[in-house]
Amino acid sequence: MTTDLSISQHLVNDRFERLQTWVGLDRESEWFTIPASGVGLQVEGSTLRAVPTAVEAASGAGEIRLRAVLVTVASESRVRIEASLADGGLVTLLDAFGTERLQLLPGLPRVHADLAPGRYSVDAVLPAQSTLHLTIVEPRRTALVRSRVG
Repeated sequence: MTTDLSISQHLVNDRFERLQTWVGLDRESEWFTIPASGVGLQVEGSTLRAVPTAVEAASGAGEIRLRAVLVTVASESRVRIEASLADGGLVTLLDAFGTERLQLLPGLPRVHADLAPGRYSVDAVLPAQSTLHLTIVEPRRTALVRSRVG
């Protein structure tokens, strides 16, 4: 449905596979399977777009809550989280057991995590006027020691 989010062919096994949202006054929860062509949602001035390698959300006048389920297959996968969070905003990376691995709070614009193969979820609370960009990127090959999540 959306064509302006980039889909990286070399990362087809590492992907966002499902998305759960709570948007609007009734806060009804809805699950979406993310197809290769992507999925989009626009409610009450808030937008949400997702393709297998990226998820973007922007809250308008109301709050968005979302959960993106991420599957990594490669031995070194990296997820980048960029956000502009209003007060009360929160982004959390959880492993398959629900253990918190990473957290992004207002004032911290960007983090990344190198992930072991497995299943993860990113939970986000986006108050009005917040944005979120989740991206699966190819890890850089460096000689630096990196912490691994998972």
